[in-house]
Amino acid sequence: LIDALKIIKQKYSDVRLLMVINMPIERFHDPERYEIDMELIIDVKTKIKEYGLDDNVIPIGITNNLEEIIAAGDLFLIPFLEITGVADYPLSLLEAMAIGKTIIATKVGGIPEILITGTNGVLIEPNDAIALAESSINLLESKEKAKRLGENASTTISENFRGDIVLKQLEEIYKEVTVNDSNY
Repeated sequence: LIDALKIIKQKYSDVRLLMVINMPIERFHDPERYEIDMELIIDVKTKIKEYGLDDNVIPIGITNNLEEIIAAGDLFLIPFLEITGVADYPLSLLEAMAIGKTIIATKVGGIPEILITGTNGVLIEPNDAIALAESSINLLESKEKAKRLGENASTTISENFRGDIVLKQLEEIYKEVTVNDSNY
């Protein structure tokens, strides 16, 4: 992400990255005091400084107003290298799609199951800073395309992830499991 921002800044010097990190912001600002994620934080901070991005990156730690932060941006970038944990679809992705944000994400986990390049977002390979930068610049320059992708993302959520739809899918799974379980 930071490598991509360096490229984007060449075209848009006033670009701002609201970088939401999954930790208290104190850890980002004072990584020496914390052992968890220290190496990654130091690497990110070093790149920010080395690339002259101090004024372009606004780190945000764990927050209660993520929806406001998502809504504030022109693009929502999800450059994950992998997805771990119980959720194959990052909640932040679903939230951004629901409010119609234009999304660029990496092809990891279940993201390619719901995000389709050119339809409701843009998918790129993990760890491809050039593709992330080029896709970002393209969408910043193509406001109409970005708007259409965001609208389609919102439609994807309303057609596939509404509570009543998910409940029906879960009921079907439980019925199938119950039927299969009774065969043993």
